[in-house]
Amino acid sequence: MLAAMEGEQQLNGFLDKAHTIVPPQRSGPTEAEATEPPGAYVASISVEGFRGVGPAVTLALRPGPGLTLIVGRNGSGKSSFAEGLEYLLTGRNYRWEKRPKVWVDGWDNLHHDSAALKADLLVENRGTVSVSRVWTSGDLASNQTKCVGPDKKAGSLQALGWTDALVTFRPFLSYNELGSLLEEGPSKLYDALSKVLGLEDLVGVQTLLANARKSRQGMVDAADDGAEEIKLLLDAVEAGADHDRVERARKALTSKVWDLSALKKLVQGSESREASQIDLLRKLESIDAIDEKGITAAVKALRASARSR
Repeated sequence: MLAAMEGEQQLNGFLDKAHTIVPPQRSGPTEAEATEPPGAYVASISVEGFRGVGPAVTLALRPGPGLTLIVGRNGSGKSSFAEGLEYLLTGRNYRWEKRPKVWVDGWDNLHHDSAALKADLLVENRGTVSVSRVWTSGDLASNQTKCVGPDKKAGSLQALGWTDALVTFRPFLSYNELGSLLEEGPSKLYDALSKVLGLEDLVGVQTLLANARKSRQGMVDAADDGAEEIKLLLDAVEAGADHDRVERARKALTSKVWDLSALKKLVQGSESREASQIDLLRKLESIDAIDEKGITAAVKALRASARSR
């Protein structure tokens, strides 16, 4: 696991016994990790010329912990305020991304010339901050954002430090998005939650380990197939062959753990001295013993023949 967390190269080196993993020492959080983006409560939302809202309308809220319900009949502008706040802070809208382009092109209100979004936020340890997004034309991308703090100095939205948090911990969950998460199955829901829980790195490690296992399982399967082919060749060896070497090769391949060292010696012809001596003794055993009586009789016969001449 530790090797996989270091990367693919380190994992392969560890599996090939060429890399040693040293458990990391615990350390405190870095300055970036220790700095948590400030929390905020919405004090008001202003929408002008956006979706179903024409002239500027401001929705005042009580900033603070709790649950605020915005209710009203269809067409009263509830979704325009919700989508306006979402687009103001994130620069995107989830519901639009699932619709045809003509739906996106209708973002601006046809009955009003100008378009703008604004929200007053009560930010922890900072006070009231006003965030605005103003359009200069009918192009959705042609807008300017501005953030004004208690000191009345204008800055960028990024100055709030919410850039990553707005992506990872999206503060907006529309009815459409909630419904799609439930309808698209566990996988989609898991993907959405994994970002919040910070599981991306663990998912990457899991994928890396799965790929490494698959690769090495392929090597094992190929070796098994090769061993079966060798066993078939050994079974087909003719009767006049060196059966001792054949049996040793078969034994090395049929054991629970292959004796690769013995197979290497058999292939290279570098058997141990003990094995060579045993082979020599077996060859000597196969030689017929000397027939002393026969030799004596043959000598006597040769001598008798020589005298008779």
